[in-house]
Amino acid sequence: KLAVISVLALGALGLPALAQDAAGSRASSAASASNPKVSLIYGATDGVAIEGYETVAYFVDGQATWGDPAFKAEYGGTTWYFKDQKHLNLFKSNLAQYVPQFGGYCAYAASQDSIASSSPKRWRVVDNKLYLNNNCLIRKVWQSNVPSNIESGERNWTALSSRIEKRQLDKLRAKKHGSYLYRHLVALTPVSQFPL
Repeated sequence: KLAVISVLALGALGLPALAQDAAGSRASSAASASNPKVSLIYGATDGVAIEGYETVAYFVDGQATWGDPAFKAEYGGTTWYFKDQKHLNLFKSNLAQYVPQFGGYCAYAASQDSIASSSPKRWRVVDNKLYLNNNCLIRKVWQSNVPSNIESGERNWTALSSRIEKRQLDKLRAKKHGSYLYRHLVALTPVSQFPL
């Protein structure tokens, strides 16, 4: 709908060449745009997982530790930082162990069939798996019944990950359409031509 409106708007503003370009570029990239890759890792929209904290330190050092951008890996559509080469190598050797459960989203929220951000400082390793929670209070509530909350979160995760993927795709599409309109409507059209 937005694509049609933007093409019509370009034509109405006396920019038929841009309108034709917009329609053509949308049609030619429809296949790839209909299914772009998105990350299910919390914070991936900012480009770095776990807000820059490194995941291996939770297991090896027993604490939340800042990663160093000099030691990084790409996985799951996002960048992961590590404090040193040893931790980077450990991550690469066993991704399934070190990637936080529920994509790093709040474990308690996942157990309640919801999506919420997490804090790298509110964590717990259970059965060699990392779980992050939103804040101290939520972590305490989650810890009151860890086995049941993990089971509920795992049961809910398939549907939740679909919702996260849809949300990420919507953000990508909005960003793409918004930047397209900005470049072609605002940047190239004098203010006097905008209808009020």
